[in-house]
Amino acid sequence: MDKPQSRQQANTLDLRQPIPPAPPPKRKHWHPNRKFFIIVITLTAIIVLILGILLVKNELAHRAVISQIPVDILERAEFPLYVPQQLPDGFSLDKDSFSFQQNVATFVVTYNYSKKLVFTEQAKPSGVDVKGLYSSLFRFSQPISTPHGQVYIGRSVSGTTSASLVTDHTWILAATDGGINHANLEQIMQQLVKSP
Repeated sequence: MDKPQSRQQANTLDLRQPIPPAPPPKRKHWHPNRKFFIIVITLTAIIVLILGILLVKNELAHRAVISQIPVDILERAEFPLYVPQQLPDGFSLDKDSFSFQQNVATFVVTYNYSKKLVFTEQAKPSGVDVKGLYSSLFRFSQPISTPHGQVYIGRSVSGTTSASLVTDHTWILAATDGGINHANLEQIMQQLVKSP
């Protein structure tokens, strides 16, 4: 017959039996609600719309600039032509100055009422050491990076202020005998856009 357990024995923990492990804490699962999806979709649509508007605006601005080049010159040139998209205050593109002779395109940007910055563009010469040509003809500053390559700005041997840029297919030279601010000339060269 079993002895009745004393009160003290009943309150003690039997160390011979293993303690069961505690149950893992319940994780709260995040369940996105409908409101969250509507917000995400709306924000995504707004971002896509803004990017689309910016792309269309940029494309229209690009086309507006390129449309200033007469169509017959675009068709005759066997290399891409470049014109500045934005000009500093006081500068303007003379739309009537475009010409194309002997595979060279020219146009003029006017500033300070009567001064002219003359652009000449031709196919990139093959087999010509452009850097060597620069050092013999121009006293250029260090090259400045542009979206289309390195532009060199300085004074030519004849004293004209010049900027020269050789792209993959086109050699662009801008020159003026009038005083022009170096920063303005650099800005103009930075803003060149390519014809299709």
